[in-house]
Amino acid sequence: MDEIILDVIANITGFMTYFAPGYLFISEYNYAACLERETEKEYLIIKSISISYLLYTMASYIGTKLNVEVLLIQVITFTSAILFGLMLGRMHRTRWANQLSLLLFKREMTNNLFVELWERARDEESIVCVTLTMKDNISIYEGQLYKVSSYNKNPEILLSYYTCYDNEMKVISDYSNTENVNLLVRYSDIQRFEFELI
Repeated sequence: MDEIILDVIANITGFMTYFAPGYLFISEYNYAACLERETEKEYLIIKSISISYLLYTMASYIGTKLNVEVLLIQVITFTSAILFGLMLGRMHRTRWANQLSLLLFKREMTNNLFVELWERARDEESIVCVTLTMKDNISIYEGQLYKVSSYNKNPEILLSYYTCYDNEMKVISDYSNTENVNLLVRYSDIQRFEFELI
């Protein structure tokens, strides 16, 4: 019985050392960069183990130079996984990182149009105006982008200061001068999506 308990403890220690920090790094990176979660389990496991090994090796190297206990090295590994994941994920969203990627790799790092539009809409110096033609071919909405949620799976678009038209562009309702009135539209219901940055 004691051997079984020791094996379980050894396996938990290996898991906490060589998988969990990498998984935390990937989760925080994807969160900060507004990316979808990794769906391929094989890639997730390989990435998690690789990143965990790298972080643990760096923390162990620093820990041995500073004469730090093994438990503190684990704490440093977990803390660095979270912090590096958030910082690098946020850097992924910056313009200079995109320009560097264009210069070095000839490709952009932009991932999701809705994330880009939402960041522009939150900027106080610009306004994102959208025209949404619905799949039912009955209604068209024009308004100011207020918020985007569920970026990666059927985004939900919240409009403010909007006007609703029928398919012949006759006004059905006009809230273009009304505050605190919003319209929620799911991307799956949209036939055509047009936007303009002002």
